[in-house]
Amino acid sequence: MFRFRDRRRLGPPLPEPSRAVNLEADPELIREAHLFALDRLGRAMGLAFHPQPCLEPPTHERVVVFGRFDPRAGQREFGLEIGVESGRDVRVAWLIDLYIPERRPNQGFGTRLMKDLVELWVQIGVAEARLTATAEGLPAYESWGFTADESRERRDVGLQPVSLKLG
Repeated sequence: MFRFRDRRRLGPPLPEPSRAVNLEADPELIREAHLFALDRLGRAMGLAFHPQPCLEPPTHERVVVFGRFDPRAGQREFGLEIGVESGRDVRVAWLIDLYIPERRPNQGFGTRLMKDLVELWVQIGVAEARLTATAEGLPAYESWGFTADESRERRDVGLQPVSLKLG
């Protein structure tokens, strides 16, 4: 019988990737490296990170990572897609969801997460990271080096497309 995992428990840590992650890394290894980084950061902050399954296996064209931090983090989600941008033949990371745990504001959670992600993205050849920031989150993204992305139109009031050039 299927049971939902207790999100309050930290449980055993996710295993460290078995091989080094680099430009030529297998897509599944890239996904594992992201999950490991998220799990390690969550544990450092006293939070559990629970990966969510993806509908499709990772490929060289698309790696998707979804997950949740435990209830103490307000059940906020994390989402990321790394894909090859058509016409440019470069990897782009799209940060879909990033919510700083509500009990963890101004404690370095987001800064450490972005530092770890950017380090990983450079290793796997991501040329640019993109996201759409809320007005509340925009100052944090700007402090991490993101700038307004004029190549994308604003679709919603209060949301700002931003990007970070890497490498």
